[in-house]
Amino acid sequence: MKKIIIGVLAVVIWFATVIGYTVAATSGDEDADEHDFTVLTVKEETVKDYNTMPVFTELARATGKDVYWTYNTSNQYSNNIDPVSIKGIDAIYHAGFSNLKLYNYGRRGKIVAIDNYMDSMPNFKRILENPLRQDIRQALESPDGHIYSLPRIEEMGLKAYPNLLFLNKEWVKQLINQNNMPDGVNLKEQDLQDGLKLKRSEFKAILQKFNEVNIAGVDAKNKVPLAFVSGNWQGNESDLIASFGVPENREHKTIVNDKVTFTIEDENWFNAIREMNDWYNRGLIRSSAFSQTQDEFLAKGQDGRYGAFYWWEKETVVAKDRQDDYIVLQPLLDDATNKQYVGLSNEQ
Repeated sequence: MKKIIIGVLAVVIWFATVIGYTVAATSGDEDADEHDFTVLTVKEETVKDYNTMPVFTELARATGKDVYWTYNTSNQYSNNIDPVSIKGIDAIYHAGFSNLKLYNYGRRGKIVAIDNYMDSMPNFKRILENPLRQDIRQALESPDGHIYSLPRIEEMGLKAYPNLLFLNKEWVKQLINQNNMPDGVNLKEQDLQDGLKLKRSEFKAILQKFNEVNIAGVDAKNKVPLAFVSGNWQGNESDLIASFGVPENREHKTIVNDKVTFTIEDENWFNAIREMNDWYNRGLIRSSAFSQTQDEFLAKGQDGRYGAFYWWEKETVVAKDRQDDYIVLQPLLDDATNKQYVGLSNEQ
């Protein structure tokens, strides 16, 4: 079998600035052999075809390279014990391989050692040769000194605090104009700005109204008061749980007063789970929050069906013409203490 290129959590720009190829094909039953490269990636059915995305077609025009994207669903991919051996593919995007798996594939010659092609990747080479950032090269190298994958390197704080809370201000405006605001929540239209501070009980009451009343422009069967992706590395429910005074993350493990602490042993964690169960029973949280993939969450959010959602940014969740509909909230105030809490993730 020919060697292939592996991209683990690689950013889209990797194809343009590092490897220099992208998409020119269109969706359909085209023969992948007609293209310069065939790339396998994980994509759910609800996500748009990469072969038609403007960013890739523009990169194809700029580079003169023709890439054809082929797909597995997350279930198909996770059930394949040896995706590198799939016939006809040249690379895997978002492979999700462990360091050990990359090393084993590399030493057996089944994937390309990317560092052998540094002269063809001047931008990537410049990063690795920066004397002040040798930590990047060290993070990428396998025990044999080769680099077999191109992971994302993030230094903006996204990994540490990946759960910002966004509220659909246009839905709240409808409640205000219809005199449907819940009792005890005194908001005016001019209050609906980024940085709005709400108590958890106020937020819950607003979600309850979202669930009960008709929202213009939104099909009732598609309406989702609060959306997130349970257990995902970003956009999960951790900060909702944290609002009860426990610094939650998806591993339930954090440092409190210089001691490793398991959040699920905290009484506040149990209080949060009981309250979330009530939110679920009231229809404020849908069952999809606990079963959907990240891609499914993003695809469903494009048409503005979320009353509120957790994510790092709204730009990837809702379509461009709907982004002004949402504001970012401060962390919810705990009603018992009137304090704000957020969780710190253990992501690298």
